[in-house]
Amino acid sequence: MLHGTVEKVLPFGAFVTVEDGVVGLVPFREFNGIPAAGTPEAFRAGEEVSVVVTEVDRSRRRVFLASPEPLGT
Repeated sequence: MLHGTVEKVLPFGAFVTVEDGVVGLVPFREFNGIPAAGTPEAFRAGEEVSVVVTEVDRSRRRVFLASPEPLGT
């Protein structure tokens, strides 16, 4: 499990920085299937969240993340 900071929130997901220079996307559908957590209103820039890496696409230089637990726990 990694701890990161929400950098930007868009209608489809949140970008989370987990290390200097490493930013991953957490699609809202990956937030544990919890409807209240899977909405842009559930996130704020600067908020700390726990995430896990679900996929690394080296050719496109992308990291995909998911939340292992509901927000606020």
